[in-house]
Amino acid sequence: MAALRFGPPPAELPAVPPSCPPGRWLCGTAGGSGGGPGAAPAPLAAPPPAAEGVPSTQRRKRTSFTAAQLETLELVFQDTMYPDIYLRERLADATQIPESRIQ
Repeated sequence: MAALRFGPPPAELPAVPPSCPPGRWLCGTAGGSGGGPGAAPAPLAAPPPAAEGVPSTQRRKRTSFTAAQLETLELVFQDTMYPDIYLRERLADATQIPESRIQ
């Protein structure tokens, strides 16, 4: 286990550049602005443009349940909160809901 040491850095570490004020973590790197506390952050690169007609994120279609499906699912889930794969497959057949939607 490494011991924590406080005080000046060991001689083998490179010295902090003189343009970096103490306590600035990103000074002299691409992400740091090198300015004072009120300096503006470096601008971020714009994301690549999305292809025409194709949304950038694909959303899954929301499942709508009928009253009969909800009643069946609620009765089963009252008995067992975490049905196994066999029970989920039987529920999928009985309710006409894809097994992947029965959780």
